[in-house]
Amino acid sequence: MTLLIIVYVLFLAIWACAFMSARRYGRIGRRLLAIEPVQAEPAEALPPLSVVVTAHNAAGNLRRHLPRLLEQDYERFEVIVVDMASTDDTLDVLERLERQHPNLSHTRTPASARDISLPRLALMLGLRAASSEWVVLTQACTVPTTSVWLTRIGQAVSSPQRFLQSPRLQQPDIVLGTARYWQQHSTGWSRRMSFHRMWLTMMHTLHVLSGHSAVSADASCMVIRRALLTEKGGFTIGQDLRMGAVELLAAQDATCSNVALMLTPSAIVEDEAIPQPRSWRNAMVERVELLRHAGHTSLYHAALTWQMLLPWAMLIATAIAAGMPFVLPSVLTPSEAETYSAHATIAAIVAAMLYAVYTISKHSALSLTARHLGYGQLPVAWLIWELALAFWHLGARLRHARTPRTSFRKSFITQPLS
Repeated sequence: MTLLIIVYVLFLAIWACAFMSARRYGRIGRRLLAIEPVQAEPAEALPPLSVVVTAHNAAGNLRRHLPRLLEQDYERFEVIVVDMASTDDTLDVLERLERQHPNLSHTRTPASARDISLPRLALMLGLRAASSEWVVLTQACTVPTTSVWLTRIGQAVSSPQRFLQSPRLQQPDIVLGTARYWQQHSTGWSRRMSFHRMWLTMMHTLHVLSGHSAVSADASCMVIRRALLTEKGGFTIGQDLRMGAVELLAAQDATCSNVALMLTPSAIVEDEAIPQPRSWRNAMVERVELLRHAGHTSLYHAALTWQMLLPWAMLIATAIAAGMPFVLPSVLTPSEAETYSAHATIAAIVAAMLYAVYTISKHSALSLTARHLGYGQLPVAWLIWELALAFWHLGARLRHARTPRTSFRKSFITQPLS
């Protein structure tokens, strides 16, 4: 009897933790439901914006996506494309579009850079060319899903309290947007990648909403006050890294009081470039390296680990609790097993029912948040993908440990720039 009590007390403790964690998935969605819809503001009340688009050999993406960006329903904005030494017909596409849109301009990075990696140089050139105080950072493979994307950004900058925010927010210097992969992709791999991106976005959003500093950003949509970078003296961390320019830009300047969130479906952007398996695995390893440079990530890592291990703890605890009627005959005498078998059977049924309640609650909470963030309907396979999260991230850490640190860094040159 003592064994049964210990097993089921432990099961109930794990179930309570897992159930509260599952409810946490729906925290964003429930709080978004309580906020009134964002109302329109006079155009003159919204600040001018500069949109900086970084591109490398992205003529096709620019041809498809720039017109939708240039046709945003926003009065005062400019678009600056920074061409990172492209060798395709990017320049021809830009010159043709510039003749049609006077608010479009472009600049180029040199083919080589001595003291900073090319993506960081591109961002610095874009920020330097911007004429507005607030700069929107995005990529050539990204496209707004609505015509009011810039309007939502302007509202988040001028009136952040209209959106769901951290209780410690005072005056925003950085606004974090949300992005999803192109929803017209319908393969199993694309849905898996969409779930992983959404899960990471939700976990980071919950981290910020809890009053902590942002540790990263989505390179597809981030807004920064230009003067902030000037005050900080430019890039202060990871200058020599090949990747993560936007992510580390957010991490180096973010505090618990200057980061605003832009959580509304009409502000989400779509990323057309879904990574292939090898690229995704490499990106996971690079993400580990970026978080290593970001600093103040201990609580974030702890929350991620907790959220990834709880589904496994719940699954194992349920299996043990449900299997007790079959285990008792082998550990008890026949008379004891006969006495306690009925109790064990009832407890096993209750454990299975509680696991079903936990799973249904988690699916409901996650679906609610996904829908209100603009990610759409979740496939049932997410239950398997959630269990796989621990292996994905553990594999990334193991590969990162075996990867030479020099492979993350740019190979600098010594000759003068041409």
